[in-house]
Amino acid sequence: MSYAKTPSQHKAEITAQKDIFLKACLEALNQLPNQRLANPLFPSTYELAAQLSRFLKEGK
Repeated sequence: MSYAKTPSQHKAEITAQKDIFLKACLEALNQLPNQRLANPLFPSTYELAAQLSRFLKEGK
């Protein structure tokens, strides 16, 4: 049986899911060999992983 969620409960659930998703993406990036990317903000997969790691740490 489900129950109605308040907006704050819904926001907390979405935030938790986002963090889980981003951590999984970071783990996947760290398993890839370093490759160049076309994005000037993240020129390589290592730089993208490093930036994602910093983002996750700042969010705590």
